[in-house]
Amino acid sequence: MNQKLFQSVSHPLEGTTESATQEEACIASIVIPTKGRHESMLRTLDAVLSCLPSDMNLEIIVIEETDTPQPIREERVKYCPIPERGLGFGYVRNLGLKKAKGSIVIFIDDDALPSQDWFDNIFQPFQEKSVGAVGGAMLPDLRELNEIGKGISLLGFPAGSLSRYLETDGKIIETSLISTGNCAFRADLARRIGSFDEFLRWGGEDQDFFFRMSEVSRTVFVPNAIVYHCQRDSYGQVFRWFIR
Repeated sequence: MNQKLFQSVSHPLEGTTESATQEEACIASIVIPTKGRHESMLRTLDAVLSCLPSDMNLEIIVIEETDTPQPIREERVKYCPIPERGLGFGYVRNLGLKKAKGSIVIFIDDDALPSQDWFDNIFQPFQEKSVGAVGGAMLPDLRELNEIGKGISLLGFPAGSLSRYLETDGKIIETSLISTGNCAFRADLARRIGSFDEFLRWGGEDQDFFFRMSEVSRTVFVPNAIVYHCQRDSYGQVFRWFIR
């Protein structure tokens, strides 16, 4: 990726508030929310670090909900522990957005492993100023996949699932159905629409957020921005997910 592309996405959309602060020198903030999966998060973090460009001003923010913080000794990582209060997904995502200095904010789940070209592919669409948000594919991690996990992915869950990946045939499509497990959006635009709804503690905050985002900008699904996700592998997990 070239420097012109970096510069083109460092400015907010027309109509947003533009400030010439030093914080805007940070191009992108990658946020990893986590709870109860510290070791899994560390694997995700290592994979994210391995696919980031070395010549780009980036930050990684790990927000861990825990009563026993375990600091991360990595120069590019900001470790932000918060007490276990059960304030929900919307609260944690908004906290990540508040702490982010990047003009582009990227979320990835703590049990997902990005492909080597993931960052380039999820970042690329923002060279078009009309694009406000991007969702990437969430393909099943084949190393830990049983028949239940296969079924969930083929049925189309989550929003970047295998079925959707195959249906797009490699083409970028416009959509408001984006999963926060693998997504990116313009920070200024997110703040302008009111960020995530913290009332939606246990799910659905992503559907609400990206629907509102799609009303003021283009929102797209990019099938080649791939992460490999650990699928739910029991009927109990699936049931709790649907109830939520």
